Amino acid sequence: MLFARRSVLSSDEAASKAVWQWKGASGSKRCQYCKNVTLELSGLHLGSRYFISNYSSDSGKLQLWEHAEVVEAQARLEYEYPRASKAAFNTMEQNIGWNWATFSSLTDRTTRLMIQPLAATMCDLMHCYFVHGIFNKEVGQFVSVIRGVGVLVPSIHDYFKGWRWPSRVESKAATGRTVFCNKRWPSNDDALKASASECLNIYGIIRDYVASMLCNGSCMCGQLQQSVRCSGCVASCRAGRCQT
Repeated sequence: MLFARRSVLSSDEAASKAVWQWKGASGSKRCQYCKNVTLELSGLHLGSRYFISNYSSDSGKLQLWEHAEVVEAQARLEYEYPRASKAAFNTMEQNIGWNWATFSSLTDRTTRLMIQPLAATMCDLMHCYFVHGIFNKEVGQFVSVIRGVGVLVPSIHDYFKGWRWPSRVESKAATGRTVFCNKRWPSNDDALKASASECLNIYGIIRDYVASMLCNGSCMCGQLQQSVRCSGCVASCRAGRCQT
């Protein structure tokens, strides 16, 4: 017999949707935690004192789901599933923000009282940061800043040549060593073009590069100092060793 205790589910959007059956980006309500955040393009927030756009940054307006409300929403979908037309039911799922799946963990009347998806789910922020292009854009902005103080992309590429990665990374050809070479970063580009694995492997090296610039006194730009402080919030991605 196997015993298990539910603790935390760390996932990206696709995995979380598969486990809990929330609509995510395909619904009018984009966030599984908020019941009043609606898609900007839907226009549901216009003229409403309750609904807000997913573009809003005012956290004081957020109305969070309670677990009892999630259970109630699932019960409503269960009731309407055999009664409503397919089109009407799809619209209902769209508006509520949750799907109905016959064999999901929330459709079982016993387990859905015990399993609390909102309390147990932790978004994989690192995944979102690297996979969805936020990091790529930030590196592009970083390059724009250092160009203003006379530091060009080829110098970053030269710095990367002095690093070696563990064999387990080298063997997968995803070190990111070449992301700053001329072929991959033309002079007119404003964003890094790299895979998530490459981004993960170069994160710590970029931070080290900026730190070395500051230590050498080659650039004391306030924006670069802020870049070092921000990047220090994330642990170095992989251990690297600089050749001397």
